[in-house]
Amino acid sequence: MQDTTYQVIIVGAGPAGLAASLTLSAYKISHCIVDANTSAVQKPGDAVPPNAKPLLKQLGILGLLENPLHIPYYSNKSCWGTNELLEKELIDFSCTLDANKKLPKQQLRDFFKQAFSSFLAPQTLTKAKHGFGLPFGSWMQQSDELMALVAQSLQRLSERNIINPEFIDRAISMHKQEHAGYYGELIWILVVLELWLEAHQR
Repeated sequence: MQDTTYQVIIVGAGPAGLAASLTLSAYKISHCIVDANTSAVQKPGDAVPPNAKPLLKQLGILGLLENPLHIPYYSNKSCWGTNELLEKELIDFSCTLDANKKLPKQQLRDFFKQAFSSFLAPQTLTKAKHGFGLPFGSWMQQSDELMALVAQSLQRLSERNIINPEFIDRAISMHKQEHAGYYGELIWILVVLELWLEAHQR
């Protein structure tokens, strides 16, 4: 295998990895994507939230979703042990429901909770989410020191001209105004990128 030197190595060919690759390509920065899969793999269940459209536009790929040949599903696609879509009738019914009722703003899993209110215990419906996500967005809100680190790191990243400064400014704005947890993860990725670049500068 021929030895090749890259400026950036991206680990993982998921949405974040591909977004990073598109951005680096736009600035002609040599890079390589490393992924566990050696070929394209269909991943049923992946979804793009509606508020991601501005980000997709900046990456130059929003047209793929707006193409008339692309038929979106405004609900969940469930597969178990197969790539065949199960319960098509349920999906068809879901597509007839108003999107604002299924995904009301700032109300997580509201439709699910209403649908199962007569079946699940109240403690189940009101329990806090459990998972392994890093609550970086919440930490930013609670720590002035962390906020200062983020501001300094993103300012230096903007000055590198490898990521559109407007993209960074919008991520910060959306973190403050829309969803701290969702956009906090994006900011975490950008901050780590800057810290990595600083640590490996020659």
